[in-house]
Amino acid sequence: MNKTAKIILGVTGLGIVSLTGLYAYKLMKDPYDDEYMENLKLLVELKEIHKLKDINNSWNIYVDIPDEVPQEKWDRHQTMPQVQFYENRKMYTMNIDGTDVRLLFTREEIGGLVEIKGLSYPVRSPDGRYIATSIQPKTFNYSCVIYDLKTHEKKMLLNGRCINFDWESNSKGVYFVGGKSWNEPFYFNVQSGKLKSLKPRTDNIGEISYSQDLYDGVRTPDGNEFIRLVKEEALDKNKNFKKTVFFELPSMSYIGTKDYFPKDCINGIRVSVNKKFFTCIGNGKKYYSFDNPQKVISDNSEDLIIMADKWLNLDEGIIQRLKTPSDITPLESIKYLYFDKKTDSLLNNYSVYFPEGLIDTDLSEFFPPMPSHEVYNKAYNMLVNKDKK
Repeated sequence: MNKTAKIILGVTGLGIVSLTGLYAYKLMKDPYDDEYMENLKLLVELKEIHKLKDINNSWNIYVDIPDEVPQEKWDRHQTMPQVQFYENRKMYTMNIDGTDVRLLFTREEIGGLVEIKGLSYPVRSPDGRYIATSIQPKTFNYSCVIYDLKTHEKKMLLNGRCINFDWESNSKGVYFVGGKSWNEPFYFNVQSGKLKSLKPRTDNIGEISYSQDLYDGVRTPDGNEFIRLVKEEALDKNKNFKKTVFFELPSMSYIGTKDYFPKDCINGIRVSVNKKFFTCIGNGKKYYSFDNPQKVISDNSEDLIIMADKWLNLDEGIIQRLKTPSDITPLESIKYLYFDKKTDSLLNNYSVYFPEGLIDTDLSEFFPPMPSHEVYNKAYNMLVNKDKK
């Protein structure tokens, strides 16, 4: 790969300030160049010499946002996963390595402040044409909109906050939960422009009310069913009812009820970017597979998974890379932070987007390698020998 990323190895946590300046890190056959080693020594010094064992390892990626940013073309061929970020009243997209920044839309074009928090963040359609998002036209006033990158027009969906945007693989429509109650399931067809409230023909489902006793909602990975959770107070009154209720799509015909998700998922779930895994909101230390939702696959440090056991997306605007069995390194993880090169400010309002064909891409191809034991020890010995002189 010939692209160049603007990267600096820094250290954050415990009030320690990362290195100033930056250098061009080239993805080459021997990545451990002199500049890499100089910055690695700072990390090693803090962890090994000053014994700051709880320090967070971070790679600060400096993003060059040009004064004249090119407009993103909806059908542009993407060679890398994308990071969509909001800065200076504008929504941008860039390669995940921090290069090739492009403009998606301005605050004026979308109609408000784009919300990027928790379960509510911009989600781009698989074909790249549409972006579904919640916005705040005014403080504490939410709306849900679709922005068309081809026509540069927005479509107002409804008032209220929306979460769990889930595009169909053919990009013809998107499922989500939201509205004034923040809790009603919908489907929007981008071809017809019609918004449909997802609900069965009758409100009564056995001994519970669809409109009063259910909350949240996600599609199954195969797209054939819609799952909703039963409120605790409804379960207390109906002992024979299970925690999750299934409906057939697109008719929303009632299928049945069962304990599909683990008990820890009482507050709902967060689905991984590739739609294969999930964690329980507020209990993100474990993650599960939709293939076997009751079985714990592994422990997890964050709610939102990009790739299981490899990459996580932290709410504070950090991508975390976990050590895998193939990584021979003394570090358990590295956190990647994006900074505006001009202002040195953290770009922490963003979401990750995988274009068609890139959902299973190995992200390690686009970042500096984790240091091997040999390289780590080399940096340590350089520090020790320096002190002896």
